[in-house]
Amino acid sequence: MFNIRLKQIECAMRDGQLDEAYRLIQDDSKLGQCRKGQKLTARLAQAITRRGNEHLSAERLSHALNDCNKADKLGGNRNEIAELRRAICKVMEAKQYTHQQRAQMLANAQEQIDKGWLTVGVNILDTVEHPDADRIKQQAQTERKKSEAAVEKVEQALKRDDLTGAIELLLYAGPGRNQHAPLAELCCKVKARATDQIADQLNQGWIDVASHLLEKADALDCGNVDLNKFRDALKHCHRAANDLYVGHCRQAAQSLAKLKLLLPHAKWISEAHSQAQKAAEAMDILHTGPLGLLEVQSSENEVSQEMEQEAIFERKTEPMQPKSETAANNDTLPSRFVMQIDGVGAFLTVRDSKVTIGPISSSQQPTLALMAAAHLPTATIERHDEDYILRSGEPIHIGERQISEKLLTDGDKIALSMRCRMRFHKPNAASTTATLQLSSARLPRPDINHVILMDREILVGPGIGNHIRTNDIHETITFYMKNDRLYCRTDEPLIIEGKSGSKEMPLPLDTAIQVGKLNLVLARRCE
Repeated sequence: MFNIRLKQIECAMRDGQLDEAYRLIQDDSKLGQCRKGQKLTARLAQAITRRGNEHLSAERLSHALNDCNKADKLGGNRNEIAELRRAICKVMEAKQYTHQQRAQMLANAQEQIDKGWLTVGVNILDTVEHPDADRIKQQAQTERKKSEAAVEKVEQALKRDDLTGAIELLLYAGPGRNQHAPLAELCCKVKARATDQIADQLNQGWIDVASHLLEKADALDCGNVDLNKFRDALKHCHRAANDLYVGHCRQAAQSLAKLKLLLPHAKWISEAHSQAQKAAEAMDILHTGPLGLLEVQSSENEVSQEMEQEAIFERKTEPMQPKSETAANNDTLPSRFVMQIDGVGAFLTVRDSKVTIGPISSSQQPTLALMAAAHLPTATIERHDEDYILRSGEPIHIGERQISEKLLTDGDKIALSMRCRMRFHKPNAASTTATLQLSSARLPRPDINHVILMDREILVGPGIGNHIRTNDIHETITFYMKNDRLYCRTDEPLIIEGKSGSKEMPLPLDTAIQVGKLNLVLARRCE
């Protein structure tokens, strides 16, 4: 029986059926105990090593690595086997480096196109051979057509004196308007006309109308000195109105005097300044008259109407005080929460380093419970330092391959089934936070189609390097973790429940938060 097995192995090797010969040797542990069996095993190891080198030359790396592992089990750590493994690793590292370089170039091209440098982005793509290059080129072509169409529409809006419409069209054209020569010229023309119109409105006393137009033109402003002057003028207008409301006539007169320097042609300011001075003098006379003597007799428990009104206005702008320890504990972030941003969407945020994905009807409730058939496999995405590794008990599709374990890279398409698909993204190389974009996969909440796998921070802003992309703001806002609480790093003002907030305090849950033009709520409930 033993000799029959040896003959079977020799016949398989002679016919080139090395895998069959390997299986026969592995099935019989006694072959290694005889001299002939040892020689046969050594010959098979050499044959498999030669085939592995052939696979390597043809760049069939998975087959080459498989043969290398088989030869290693048969022949041990022989020189030729070790050399084959080194060669395979070197080729794999080179391929990975090439993939990373290609991905970096695609990212650079996308970034340039998002900034409006369309020709620069397309020139970068001309040196890249990748399916996504054509998609990004198509995007550049679409942006160019959008800019060309915007030129005609803005000119029509200016002809019918629709300044607000022209500004909105320029904003819709995106950052590329500054790199598109005709649009950039129109942008300067619109800003100049807006400057003149705001000046006329302020000179005539239409403060609310001027404020609305200035807010629109502000988005196009690139350091326009006149617009800066108008911003200061509106601040003095509001300050003077608040002072008059609480009876501080002398402070109001001072604000109006400063306003006269900014708007020397506004006649109403001189009249208001004169009236505020007269009111201040009248208040001084009243305070020094017989009624003023009664102030010392007033009870300490009585609060004057003036003090009440002043407190109301102070509360509108006073910074929020740090919360008590009990209240601060309520700001501790749960392992899952929803970041709801007005005009952008709802984003399920998961802080766990290990996330399970599967049907909602699974026996063990997954972290991301999907509305999918119960028989589908459950996959796990685990974060190790800067890497994300996907594992599944049953093979699932990653792109066009069916595998059960993979080191995820940016853009990988994950499919638990044909009707349950998502895409993995790691948009910023400097951040270890990743995202899952659900395409045909669905969560119980239909408004959520993005999942953020949060590590240390979440970047929100324009451009491809952000985890949440929005063109409503021009600079990236960073939300970061510290002591299990979420903080915000930005130069924009922070408003919490209508009150000015400090950037040193944690962001509360289930509360309206405004960061510049961004309005959001950190919702505790994910269902």
